[in-house]
Amino acid sequence: MLRLVDCPGSAQLVAAIAALRSQGLQADRYCFSGWAPHDRFTAFAAEVATMASQLQPGLTGCAIALDRFTNWLRCPLSASDQQQLRQEIGLESVDELWLATGWRPKEQLLRQLYPTARCFCYGDGLGVYVAADSILQQRRGWRSRLRSWWSPATKLPQPDGGFFPFLGDCPPPFPSQRVPLTYLQDCLQTLANALPTAAIDRLRQVTAQRDWGVLLTANLSEQADGAYITPTAEIEAYRQFLAAHTPPTSLLLKPHPRDSAAKLQQLTTAIASLGIEPLLLQDPQLAFWPIEAILLRLRPDLQGLPVFTVSSAAVPLQALGAQVQLGFGSAIVQRQFTRKGRRLRRYEERQIQQWLKSQQ
Repeated sequence: MLRLVDCPGSAQLVAAIAALRSQGLQADRYCFSGWAPHDRFTAFAAEVATMASQLQPGLTGCAIALDRFTNWLRCPLSASDQQQLRQEIGLESVDELWLATGWRPKEQLLRQLYPTARCFCYGDGLGVYVAADSILQQRRGWRSRLRSWWSPATKLPQPDGGFFPFLGDCPPPFPSQRVPLTYLQDCLQTLANALPTAAIDRLRQVTAQRDWGVLLTANLSEQADGAYITPTAEIEAYRQFLAAHTPPTSLLLKPHPRDSAAKLQQLTTAIASLGIEPLLLQDPQLAFWPIEAILLRLRPDLQGLPVFTVSSAAVPLQALGAQVQLGFGSAIVQRQFTRKGRRLRRYEERQIQQWLKSQQ
């Protein structure tokens, strides 16, 4: 029984291993394709390899840059292209595919490569179930990309099952089980214990004697070339979001891999203008590790830790005990998002709020 885990990022690797453990199973290989600047993809892949070996000793995989998958998705793959890709992945045949959502274009490509494999989903991020018709899919433009590659007459095949720590109120249209949170916590703690001690010590020195919280950003203006929100408006949205609450005097900021140096400079300036000290997490040894593992190493009990976020990262952090504030709110969305982006963002925030409420 050969199991291939699709791994679009470090958080998804954690969710996949947690789901497998909950069923008493192990992965045989993973396929990593996380986004990172071209000069950092190799470093990202190396860190994922380290995490994989910590989560499941002996687990190895391949790293294929996401833009290569994007090129393959422009047209149906020839038989020789499929054979080449299977060789790069390192498995000629697969019995089970473990995918984050089951509907992303890359995931559909993997299902084409291994048409006889059963398909199981483990959730996006740290195991959040995201439906195929969700606004997250629409916002990122995957629906149109799927249409350009998948036959219009072909209905996307449903997964054979799913194992999710965070299911929300809308059950999947396929058999699914909720993964007990303890499996996710155990995986995160394993990574927390494996973090480089010197890097954590440096971070502890930064947060020592400070009243601090966390700000997690998202790659919003980078999506669709600013069609939903402009870069300037995104920075202002973060500023207004924080101004509407009472953050601690210092905020730890873990950049998103797509955040440019200019964006980070503008963001830290905006935070400082509110009288809040920005603590930018720039240590390259920690850049690609899940923020949840880093926080658990800094303070094993996240109960009451103030976290300000605008993405589905709010869901697992609340489950781990953090005091989560989800942004932006309808007023800021109305002011800062484009006409096209307002409806999509409001829908997305409502969806995340439903996930948060389902935990209470």
